[in-house]
Amino acid sequence: MSERGVQDASEKLALKEVYYEGSDTLLTGYALCYNRDYGTASAVDLHRAWRVEKPATANLGWFAGIVVKTPSGAGPYIVVIAQPNGGLVNCYSDQNCTLGTTKLAVKNGSYALGAAGSATINVGTAFQTIDRSGTNGLVMTQLEGASLIQVDAMALVTPT
Repeated sequence: MSERGVQDASEKLALKEVYYEGSDTLLTGYALCYNRDYGTASAVDLHRAWRVEKPATANLGWFAGIVVKTPSGAGPYIVVIAQPNGGLVNCYSDQNCTLGTTKLAVKNGSYALGAAGSATINVGTAFQTIDRSGTNGLVMTQLEGASLIQVDAMALVTPT
């Protein structure tokens, strides 16, 4: 406890277990997107609420979160992600970051967050000044709210 009674490292994160369907070895700090087009397009399929994959052009609008806990080895497997809720989390990035200024986005074909721009989906703001432009590495990032097209389908399901 600190002198104010606030416990150190007590950032409130929105954690969720998801199924990573890829075959890569995931690291803490990697960005993942939902596979919202899983299965047959005309079918109701709740797998779209918890299946995740590597960011790609087709899924950039469905940012799921940042890996915070993963088993060792290559996927597929269950991983724990921090969902965007305004909390601080370490994220892989390839940007030269300035605390509170640099906007970060998911990008095609990469687990690392990149530069935010008109063709990207902004998902966070760097909360550390560090240059990761030479080598991808961890950057403390404030994850920002999900875009309007993102919905946690499991939150909409009511048991019968």
